Amino acid sequence: MKTRFKEFNPKKFSFHQDPVLILEDFWSKEERDTFLTAMDQAEWKKRSEIQVTQLAFPNCGDWLKAQIGPSEGSALLNRIALPCIADYIESFPQIKQRHMSFSYYSYGAGDCLSTHDDTDEQYARDDGNPGQSPQSVSPQRRIAVVTYFHQEWEHDWGGELIVYDSRKKKGRPGSLGSLVLLGT
Repeated sequence: MKTRFKEFNPKKFSFHQDPVLILEDFWSKEERDTFLTAMDQAEWKKRSEIQVTQLAFPNCGDWLKAQIGPSEGSALLNRIALPCIADYIESFPQIKQRHMSFSYYSYGAGDCLSTHDDTDEQYARDDGNPGQSPQSVSPQRRIAVVTYFHQEWEHDWGGELIVYDSRKKKGRPGSLGSLVLLGT
């Protein structure tokens, strides 16, 4: 489903019915500015400096990754606290624990994120908790979040998010201030 945030009814949406939710005009300019300022102050690492991402995403350029700080993480979580997310997460039986991890990513010319499966438990575990044994942490990713904080974007710059559904390619370009939620 793709809709403007002000027209969205989160009580009527279900990730079980449509695993992709795109909310246009989700972030205000002020909110985007807050995150952009935090991004300027974040400690960035190149993909090539992070062993697990280097192995998981070979030949993808050298994009940058930084952890979102605690205050921005709280602001993000509070802002995306929609009933449809809670309903989806709680619909899975035998939930033993919850784990959340938020990161910034920055892609330059020629960088990409290759086709991947967000339910890859090895990557999710190693990326969020390096050095922990498989028995100690076993997250199951249920929602992946992609959001666009940039202030300007031209279509020919790239940055298209492509979601595959039953081997059918669906282009989903991100627009300024949009939020994309992917039920996995």
